[in-house]
Amino acid sequence: MFGDGEQIWEEMPMEEFKLRAAVWWMSEEFAKKVKADKSGEKDNDRLAALERRWMLLFVARKLLERAHPTGYKEKLGKYYDGNWRLGEKPIGQWFETLYKVCKQTVIYVYKQSAIKPGFVHRNWMRSDSTIHDLSTFVAEAPGGEIPTIP
Repeated sequence: MFGDGEQIWEEMPMEEFKLRAAVWWMSEEFAKKVKADKSGEKDNDRLAALERRWMLLFVARKLLERAHPTGYKEKLGKYYDGNWRLGEKPIGQWFETLYKVCKQTVIYVYKQSAIKPGFVHRNWMRSDSTIHDLSTFVAEAPGGEIPTIP
């Protein structure tokens, strides 16, 4: 999700470890939150859109790239130790804001796709066009901005 898929190290540089650890903690917190959100959800499209947390993480990357055009990796890497919880203290509140924007984005793009003729949920989850649609929405949609990483 956050790598380039090309580099292979004999020893991972510390900055890369910190980024990946921060993403892992973010993934864990997003997973807990999405599970809680889904438990009370009645809208089938919203439930379907939130089936995979990986969509949320992909959108998070795109939002961070938009909010930090010169680079977000080092800033995000500061939170590699997992010493935060979603919604708690300023950093947890920042991550919660990021989560909410990701969730809204995935649901919106899903619902827009679902109204098209021939829509198949399974294909949406696997399609390159879904990645394109999510990327385009994040890049072009008004709003959807998140505060810069504290």
